[in-house]
Amino acid sequence: DRLEIPDSPDWDQPAPSGNTNDFVIDTWINFDDNASNTQTITGQICGGYNYWYLMYNSDFKGLHIQDRRSSVDLRASFNTGWYPNENRWYHLAVVRTGTTYKFFIDGTQVGSDYTNAAGFTSQSCRLSIGAYSDYGLPPVVNGQNPFYGQLDEFRFSKGTNRGWTQNFTPPTSPHTPDANTTLLLHFDGDESDSQHAIDRKSTRLNS
Repeated sequence: DRLEIPDSPDWDQPAPSGNTNDFVIDTWINFDDNASNTQTITGQICGGYNYWYLMYNSDFKGLHIQDRRSSVDLRASFNTGWYPNENRWYHLAVVRTGTTYKFFIDGTQVGSDYTNAAGFTSQSCRLSIGAYSDYGLPPVVNGQNPFYGQLDEFRFSKGTNRGWTQNFTPPTSPHTPDANTTLLLHFDGDESDSQHAIDRKSTRLNS
């Protein structure tokens, strides 16, 4: 399953300006399969070389982010070399503070700081979570590069780094929206059952 949301400036990530344009993408994540290469967590893949994404690669990159405007304009690309265990929940956070990007797993930084003074490209296609449609064309049944596992408490935050500039204690309760929250998905699903997450292997999308 996947979720696609119409484009919005709510998840644009402008060039750093002090800490004014800090942002955080965070979610709880559980991998059913850590061997399948190129699994989409989220991104906007709009055709050709116009995209940004957060993905997992089982080969040499681990978790990584990339942003590209053209075949010759790679705006940002950084990898963690972090690989998960299967069937275990992790708190994942991607944080930009000033010009510095950091990855955190369960509140502990993985990989090195990545410095980039450019903002991510403002794209015009749908935001995808859990897979993506083929380069911004009408949605396809299974999506491309699907994520195999579950996501919960998925959040975009803008104008803040949530204080997560060093190792931190991850949240243990559902997020509540605040002035910096631009997207918050609890994935509570059907309250009559116990599965409250987006599940790539299920037959339904809980949201």
